[in-house]
Amino acid sequence: MKATVRIPTEQYGYIELEDEVVEIADAVELHNSASKEYWNSKKEKPGVPELEFSKIVDRYMTDGGSMLSAEYENLNPFQEYTIQCLKKFKKRAANKK
Repeated sequence: MKATVRIPTEQYGYIELEDEVVEIADAVELHNSASKEYWNSKKEKPGVPELEFSKIVDRYMTDGGSMLSAEYENLNPFQEYTIQCLKKFKKRAANKK
């Protein structure tokens, strides 16, 4: 049978894989190994230097939340999480006005 697995990569993004499997356990193993491989590759990313990240955050907070996608791609998981927290904060703050 054919198995399709989706590995979440961002809020609305994912990687989709299809493969032929014999049993459900094979599909679970496909998902687990692909997910592990993806997240391990994210951990190896060093991210941007602290000074550059501070500039990105400052610009994000003052320029109406603009950020280049190329900048976001270079962030490590902790830096991505920080930006997402700031994004949520700005959205909550805007709703309170």
